[in-house]
Amino acid sequence: MNKIFGIILPYIMLAFVGIINTIEFEYKVIVAALILGFLIGIWFYCLHKSEGTVMMKLGIIFSLIIFVVALVLGMLNLHLEMLSQLSSMFAMLIGMECMGLYIVSKNKPRLNMTYKYSYRNKRRRYF
Repeated sequence: MNKIFGIILPYIMLAFVGIINTIEFEYKVIVAALILGFLIGIWFYCLHKSEGTVMMKLGIIFSLIIFVVALVLGMLNLHLEMLSQLSSMFAMLIGMECMGLYIVSKNKPRLNMTYKYSYRNKRRRYF
């Protein structure tokens, strides 16, 4: 479950910022900052608890590539208003994805007890 949230939560943050930009109320920035801070904390907690498998690393790298391309498109193309509004969020997500990749790379997957490993271990113990 932590792996799924580790991949999906940046996109949820992006959708939240996109929705909050369309709504107008007085303390929009404060509410957005509080909810984004909460989501970022949950995201880092999920990444800390998930194993650093190859698929998890590839998912984070794929998200990082998507965010870099979206940032470049948002900076170069002024015709798409939504991309230019979200470019600051893309820049923040790029930094967060780099830190997330570092966290996931440090989490080693659990060792599997293969037959070869258990046989060697048993041989060392009993002989």
